[in-house]
Amino acid sequence: KEKLMRILEAGLKAPSNNHLRLWEFILIKDDEQRKRVAELVSKAKKITDE
Repeated sequence: KEKLMRILEAGLKAPSNNHLRLWEFILIKDDEQRKRVAELVSKAKKITDE
């Protein structure tokens, strides 16, 4: 958990366009939920690429 928090904190400090830093992170621990989110993100990417 500590390692994950350090990674997220580093992400929050990463450079962004005009220093807006409009980041949001969601931690999903359940494997089934993680698979479902991955499917949805994949489908959304395909839609936006068309």
